[in-house]
Amino acid sequence: MASSAVKDVSPVKNSHRLDAAHARTAFSSPHIVPRQAQPDISGDSLGEKEQHLENAVRDSGPTELRQASVIVTDGVVTILGNVSSFYHKQVAQEAVRPLAIGMEIHNRLRVEA
Repeated sequence: MASSAVKDVSPVKNSHRLDAAHARTAFSSPHIVPRQAQPDISGDSLGEKEQHLENAVRDSGPTELRQASVIVTDGVVTILGNVSSFYHKQVAQEAVRPLAIGMEIHNRLRVEA
């Protein structure tokens, strides 16, 4: 009786993993900007929270977001204003997310073409 051996014909094992050298270069790209530490606003007064959140939106990059305003009411952060793209609307929302821990975010920015 001839014994049959099973031959492994699968592709290179662990091909889905990055090697260490590739991982270092992938995360040191000049296009990736590290997020700066965000202040803890949990103990701040309502006016201070609004100011921190509004500064985060205004400092997030696009110049048109400098005209945006932020209102905090009953644990809800509302972003108001006009922007020219959905991308800028998302940038504003992501700018407040690290600060709005435990709060809802209502993005009321209006996209105008």
